[in-house]
Amino acid sequence: MAAEKGIELGVSMIPTGEAGTRGVPVGGSNTYLANTGTDVERAAAFEFMKWLSDTEQAAFASANTGYLPTRLSSLETDTMKETFAAYPGYQVASEQLQYSKMRPTTGAYHEIEDLLGTRINDIWLEDVDVQAGLDALAKEIEAILQRD
Repeated sequence: MAAEKGIELGVSMIPTGEAGTRGVPVGGSNTYLANTGTDVERAAAFEFMKWLSDTEQAAFASANTGYLPTRLSSLETDTMKETFAAYPGYQVASEQLQYSKMRPTTGAYHEIEDLLGTRINDIWLEDVDVQAGLDALAKEIEAILQRD
């Protein structure tokens, strides 16, 4: 779509930070299987999950959405190799996996993530003073972390 609009679009690795380090949060490629329902429903759900998480299926989904595949083995498929050849930018996310960091799994993580977005928007959109906004944010986050 970018080319159709005359826009040059590029993708690159996340920049190196202090002391030459990199860090990339990865998440969102979760699929869950509930243990509810009849025996037949649970068996069907299990078969669906096997299909959904299959190497080729994960490659197909990745190639057609641009999201990372849910299986590393998918990166070695012809589907992904062809996708990377046609769209080199897709490969960057896979290459960044070596720098991935686990996100915290505490209940407070999502609350803090939402708070960060809200307070950054306050700074950008509501003309809140940057330093004052960040100082207030730090206090709010500290209070959440002390609570949990």
